[in-house]
Amino acid sequence: MPRIDYCDSRDHDAIDRLLVAIHQLGGICDDDAEEPGIGAGLNRFHVSGEELTVYRDAFRVDCFASDGLIAQLVDLLQSSS
Repeated sequence: MPRIDYCDSRDHDAIDRLLVAIHQLGGICDDDAEEPGIGAGLNRFHVSGEELTVYRDAFRVDCFASDGLIAQLVDLLQSSS
């Protein structure tokens, strides 16, 4: 499964941009959090019938999804920076 190594796990501005991009893609958080975010561990979002997994540990934030979904996500992230 394709992946991008997105940002440092303490880069809150980059994480906010990632959440905006996921929202723009129509992503729906897989958990029951009142305010969807990207917490430590696996975070799953559903986007147009596909799954986008965001993994955050103490050091990095990585995203995993299909080639097409990763390409769309990268395009949105590049246009927002």
